[in-house]
Amino acid sequence: GFGSTHTFDSSRQLQEIERVLPPELLGRITETICFDPLDENAIQQLAQDELARLSGRLTGSGWRLEYAPEVPSWLASHRRNPALGARHLQSNIERELLPALAREASRELMVTIRDGKDHTQPILDHY
Repeated sequence: GFGSTHTFDSSRQLQEIERVLPPELLGRITETICFDPLDENAIQQLAQDELARLSGRLTGSGWRLEYAPEVPSWLASHRRNPALGARHLQSNIERELLPALAREASRELMVTIRDGKDHTQPILDHY
């Protein structure tokens, strides 16, 4: 597939695009850009950036949110599908972290990762 991290070959991607899309549509495309698959370090850096962005937004609303060093790694690996790049990061934040934040009365929280009953999950601790 396109997201395979084994060997990246942009010519394979372009051949597949030409095979799948009708000529009428291909004629309307002016440029095709192929991206290298994201490696684990890039995904973790994006997770760190997304957490920093979230923390900054919450700080502007009177929150103090910090997170343990393992949280970006958990966000990077939880529900990861290499074929989809980093799309899972925002989903993990929206599905796992934001609902937990919304349930909290305290606005000063530390996010950690612990083994839950059914799966590993983010846990919020009060300062």
